[in-house]
Amino acid sequence: MPMEMFAIMGRLPVFAMVTARLAGVVMFMPVIGGLVIPARVRALIVIGLAATVTPLVHLTSSTPPTITGIALALANELLLGVLLGLILRFVFLGLELGGLMIAQQSGLAFGQIADPTTGVQQSLISAFYVQLAGVVFLVIGGHRVVLSAALD
Repeated sequence: MPMEMFAIMGRLPVFAMVTARLAGVVMFMPVIGGLVIPARVRALIVIGLAATVTPLVHLTSSTPPTITGIALALANELLLGVLLGLILRFVFLGLELGGLMIAQQSGLAFGQIADPTTGVQQSLISAFYVQLAGVVFLVIGGHRVVLSAALD
């Protein structure tokens, strides 16, 4: 029993780094990271995914031995996850902007609806494009691609 506990404790820094990276991705990922899914559910998704993939992750270098080294490594992983999530978020924002421009040009911009993902008012066409992009993203397996990119 104590040897198993040491093995688990040895993987704890790896679990923390995987959790930090996945938290950054899930925080800004368009379909999961919006206001529609509560923060507790997103936290459970991150912890569940991190617990699932931590045994599969192998660090190429050893974990930094100092507290500041561990903190810098965690900040690095969080920043990398945030960047991965923001890249995808910018693609969705581009689609939203395209829908807004179409609505402005066609005169349909006066019809505003409340967007549940951002909590602001936007045009109907823009909201439709964002929702359609979210469905297409999930159907083609984009969420799996993003998570596999986050774990590489």
